[in-house]
Amino acid sequence: MIHNVSKIKGGVGLSKKRIVEIDILRGISISLVVMAHTEVPDMLNDVLRTFRMPLFFLLSGYLFNVAKYYTAFGDWLKSRVIGLLLPYFTACFAFYALWFIRERAGESGGLSPSYLFAGIFAGNGDRLAFNTPLWFLVCLFCAELIFWCGWKLVYRRGAAVQTALFFSLSIAGYAVSRFAHLPWSLDVALVAQLFMFAGYRLHVAGLFRSYRFSLPLLACFVVLFGLGQLNETTVDMNHRAYGNVLLFLAGGLAGSFLLMQLVYWIKSWSWVRRIFSALGKESLMILVFHMGFAFVVLNNLNKYVFANQLHLNWVAYTLWGIGLSYVAGLAINKIPVIRFLFKGKRFVPAVERAWGKEKAKTEYSLPAGEKAM
Repeated sequence: MIHNVSKIKGGVGLSKKRIVEIDILRGISISLVVMAHTEVPDMLNDVLRTFRMPLFFLLSGYLFNVAKYYTAFGDWLKSRVIGLLLPYFTACFAFYALWFIRERAGESGGLSPSYLFAGIFAGNGDRLAFNTPLWFLVCLFCAELIFWCGWKLVYRRGAAVQTALFFSLSIAGYAVSRFAHLPWSLDVALVAQLFMFAGYRLHVAGLFRSYRFSLPLLACFVVLFGLGQLNETTVDMNHRAYGNVLLFLAGGLAGSFLLMQLVYWIKSWSWVRRIFSALGKESLMILVFHMGFAFVVLNNLNKYVFANQLHLNWVAYTLWGIGLSYVAGLAINKIPVIRFLFKGKRFVPAVERAWGKEKAKTEYSLPAGEKAM
């Protein structure tokens, strides 16, 4: 049976049309990540840590195209290898080479070249000192793979069973992380499953299209977010610092939901829409370049040009890291080969782009067992 994509309940089909709120959220999220890698005041950083990375995974779940890939695992795998793993390995080898040059010049801190090179294949943040944020790319690949497999198991089941499965996977990831940090942050990918599932269900419900959070529900989110602040551990998914896992999950979900509502309220502000939508479209490049490139450039400018006379604070590092990385992303767009390697996006001629827009208007068929709203 054929259903319009806007009426899918159990599986979501995504059109090519961008959702402005999602671009804004991605722009805000990546800005918070850049800020986190500066000397931002602890009081502010501790609040933002509660939902900063959970929001990334939640948005990935929101955008996960279930209807497109439910019988096409090979197509999904190819798209994520090109879209996540190719940029990961390209960036790792490029920034490792840059680090190696600096190491030979005595500016790298004396870390072992072989240890860091092996870390590229281990994929954990603590082994990627030349550009730590790259860990997220392989972790997201694993998280989407687990989510796809989990959804295949329970897509015919009710929401309660689905929630129970993905909550259990998150708890399992937390338990594993107490004993071992798995390669490619696989344990973190498990912890992220509840966030991905929440994003997926919000798209099913029609958030940003037809569904809105009610005021009582928003009040509940505020309470849950407040409870999340009672977590005595400074949350850091990369380092598997979760504290009380229930408070971590509650705070991550509630904080993400509240930010989504805030974006819905302020999306009509033209400067918010223009700035953060633009950053959202280049979020991958900002993730890749802000620490290993933009911060390095700023530090060297301060050292060699200004003789360390610039008193740079966290605001300066944040703005510079975002701005220069954004410009790098725009420059990469102009070079098809580099664009493919760093973004996983090939050059598409104008005729093919026009054909793709027509194809995007078609409807998706659902697997047996799916229901329309």
